[in-house]
Amino acid sequence: MSKFNFWDWKKYPQFTGTFTGQYAKVGQFQRNVFCFSTEDGAFSSWDYVQLKKLLYGVPFGTKLKITYLGLQPMPDKPTNKFMAFNVEIIGAPKKGREIEKKKEE
Repeated sequence: MSKFNFWDWKKYPQFTGTFTGQYAKVGQFQRNVFCFSTEDGAFSSWDYVQLKKLLYGVPFGTKLKITYLGLQPMPDKPTNKFMAFNVEIIGAPKKGREIEKKKEE
């Protein structure tokens, strides 16, 4: 999996960058991977449950500020914990990312 540069949420709990893509069924456990770019380069993140829910429907090219909020207890099972995030949309994707329709002849 050398093509992914995974972000360390515990060491760097916040970043601002652009949501650039998503890969499906990666690695031994067939998990999704989200891709982002920042001023310092590109990085990836596994699709943690809450992050996946927060990014659902967000178009590629959207500028985001993502904050890792730490491990939180699950409401229905407080002994189980999940990785909590906050996602703030900073900027809409740039125009021109849509696929052009073929001209009818």
